[in-house]
Amino acid sequence: MILNGLTIAIVGMSIVFAFLIILVLSMILLHGLLKRFMPGSLATGGDGEPRASETSLSTVTAAIAATRTHILRNYRGRGA
Repeated sequence: MILNGLTIAIVGMSIVFAFLIILVLSMILLHGLLKRFMPGSLATGGDGEPRASETSLSTVTAAIAATRTHILRNYRGRGA
């Protein structure tokens, strides 16, 4: 009984490990292909200029404050 459980566990972990190895290799291959055929558009907007972030620090700060306020108003007094 224990031997069957160990066998199933080892087979399952081996399958997951093999899938992750295939996933990593395919991502490395895709990155190489993109660098080769589209060299200017990976880290830039295509024209060589770096892309600007669309969210500013004030926007992120406002979102965090709104979330904190919502949580404090709606979940105060409830158990964790």
